[in-house]
Amino acid sequence: MKLKVNGKEQAFSKASLSIKELLTVCKVSQLDMVSVQLNGAFVNKENYQATKVKEGDEVDFLYFMGGGTFVARCSLLAKNEKPRATSNEQLLL
Repeated sequence: MKLKVNGKEQAFSKASLSIKELLTVCKVSQLDMVSVQLNGAFVNKENYQATKVKEGDEVDFLYFMGGGTFVARCSLLAKNEKPRATSNEQLLL
Protein backbone atom coordinates (compact mmCIF):
# COMPACT_ATOMS: atom_id res chain seq x y z
CA MET A 1 0.00 0.00 0.00
CA LYS A 2 1.27 3.48 -0.84
CA LEU A 3 0.48 6.47 1.34
CA LYS A 4 1.70 10.04 1.43
CA VAL A 5 3.07 10.53 4.95
CA ASN A 6 4.07 14.06 5.90
CA GLY A 7 4.28 14.98 2.24
CA LYS A 8 6.40 12.03 1.11
CA GLU A 9 5.19 8.88 -0.61
CA GLN A 10 5.80 5.77 1.48
CA ALA A 11 5.20 2.10 0.67
CA PHE A 12 3.92 -0.29 3.35
CA SER A 13 3.83 -4.07 3.12
CA LYS A 14 0.40 -4.40 4.76
CA ALA A 15 -2.69 -3.77 2.65
CA SER A 16 -4.51 -2.20 5.60
CA LEU A 17 -3.26 -0.25 8.61
CA SER A 18 -5.02 1.61 11.38
CA ILE A 19 -3.77 5.04 12.40
CA LYS A 20 -2.53 3.44 15.63
CA GLU A 21 -0.55 0.81 13.68
CA LEU A 22 0.84 3.47 11.34
CA LEU A 23 2.09 5.50 14.31
CA THR A 24 3.91 2.39 15.56
CA VAL A 25 5.35 1.45 12.15
CA CYS A 26 6.60 5.01 11.68
CA LYS A 27 8.09 5.04 15.19
CA VAL A 28 6.39 8.32 16.04
CA SER A 29 7.50 9.53 19.46
CA GLN A 30 5.48 11.27 22.18
CA LEU A 31 2.19 9.72 21.13
CA ASP A 32 0.32 11.67 23.80
CA MET A 33 1.32 14.91 22.05
CA VAL A 34 0.82 13.97 18.38
CA SER A 35 -2.22 14.87 16.30
CA VAL A 36 -3.05 13.06 13.09
CA GLN A 37 -4.58 14.47 9.94
CA LEU A 38 -6.02 12.02 7.41
CA ASN A 39 -6.68 13.59 4.01
CA GLY A 40 -6.73 17.04 5.64
CA ALA A 41 -9.14 16.19 8.49
CA PHE A 42 -8.07 15.67 12.09
CA VAL A 43 -8.72 12.22 13.55
CA ASN A 44 -9.79 12.00 17.21
CA LYS A 45 -7.30 10.07 19.32
CA GLU A 46 -10.04 7.69 20.49
CA ASN A 47 -10.55 6.70 16.83
CA TYR A 48 -6.89 5.88 16.01
CA GLN A 49 -7.46 2.10 16.32
CA ALA A 50 -10.71 2.05 14.35
CA THR A 51 -9.62 4.45 11.57
CA LYS A 52 -8.01 2.60 8.67
CA VAL A 53 -5.86 4.19 5.99
CA LYS A 54 -6.16 3.09 2.39
CA GLU A 55 -4.13 3.29 -0.80
CA GLY A 56 -3.39 6.88 -1.76
CA ASP A 57 -4.39 8.46 1.57
CA GLU A 58 -2.45 11.45 2.88
CA VAL A 59 -1.45 11.32 6.55
CA ASP A 60 0.31 14.01 8.57
CA PHE A 61 1.67 13.64 12.10
CA LEU A 62 1.64 17.01 13.86
CA TYR A 63 2.77 18.24 17.26
CA PHE A 64 1.09 21.43 18.46
CA MET A 65 3.14 23.22 21.07
CA GLY A 66 3.58 26.78 22.24
CA GLY A 67 5.38 28.75 19.59
CA GLY A 68 4.56 26.60 16.56
CA THR A 69 3.78 23.31 14.91
CA PHE A 70 6.18 20.40 14.87
CA VAL A 71 6.06 17.74 12.17
CA ALA A 72 7.35 14.18 12.69
CA ARG A 73 8.85 12.73 9.54
CA CYS A 74 7.99 9.04 9.17
CA SER A 75 10.62 8.42 6.50
CA LEU A 76 13.41 9.90 8.63
CA LEU A 77 12.31 8.03 11.74
CA ALA A 78 12.15 4.73 9.88
CA LYS A 79 15.65 5.20 8.46
CA ASN A 80 17.16 6.67 11.66
CA GLU A 81 18.27 9.71 9.69
CA LYS A 82 18.79 13.15 11.18
CA PRO A 83 16.03 15.58 10.23
CA ARG A 84 16.81 18.87 8.54
CA ALA A 85 14.59 21.77 9.53
CA THR A 86 13.94 24.70 7.25
CA SER A 87 13.90 28.21 8.66
CA ASN A 88 10.12 27.99 9.13
CA GLU A 89 9.93 24.40 10.35
CA GLN A 90 11.10 22.74 13.55
CA LEU A 91 11.17 18.98 13.97
CA LEU A 92 10.62 17.07 17.17
CA LEU A 93 11.78 13.48 17.42
